[in-house]
Parts: sequence; C-alpha cells; structure tokens
Amino acid sequence: MKSKFILISIVISTFFIVGCSESDDSESNTETCGNSTIEEGEECDLDDLGGETCTSLGYNGGTLSCSSSCQYDLSSCQAAGQCGDEVLDSEYEECDGSD
Repeated sequence: MKSKFILISIVISTFFIVGCSESDDSESNTETCGNSTIEEGEECDLDDLGGETCTSLGYNGGTLSCSSSCQYDLSSCQAAGQCGDEVLDSEYEECDGSD
C-alpha cells in the first residue's frame, strides 16, 4: 500500500512539474521582443513597425517608434495632433471639432 502511495505521489508531482514548465511559454513574448520580428502580442519590434506610420494610425504627423515592450510609442504622433482632438492644426486641418 505504501509503495502505491509513493508511485501515485510521483506521478502527480510529475504532472505538476510538466505543467509548470509549459506555462513558462506564456512569457515567450517578452523573451522574443527585440528580435526584429513582429510576433503575437507585439505591435512592432525594434525598427519593424509593420508598415504603420503616425499618419496611418490617424495622427497628423510625427515619427512612430517602437517601445522596449514592442508596443507603439505614440508620443511624437500625439504631439502632432489628430483630427477630432478639438485642436485646429492649420498645417493639416481646415477645421477640427467646433472650430
């Protein structure tokens, strides 16, 4: 009886160990960010912006870049404004909101 209990304990422990090692795959996105290839969960990777620009994302201008977490850094885009932000930018817009 004791040997059956030990055997069952070993089998159950093995399932937990294998299950834990497989769950580490969920962190693979953070491990692959920065390899110059856009993968699942990433908007961009280093200089690969997936063909997007600030203007293609709806902003008036700016320079789109990629953050260290492989998400778009929109700070330069946001500084250029966008249609509907209630700020008239005469370089790009004839009107905006109530203007």
